[in-house]
Amino acid sequence: MSQKSEGLSADDLALLAAVIVLIGDILALLALVRERQEKTKK
Repeated sequence: MSQKSEGLSADDLALLAAVIVLIGDILALLALVRERQEKTKK
């Protein structure tokens, strides 16, 4: 007997949070790379 709960489970939320953190880290890395490139151009 399986019960279908409404909304996201704890595992789904943990996975979603990990994906959001990963995207944030990638954006931060890209910002640092771009800043370093701008400094070398000057």
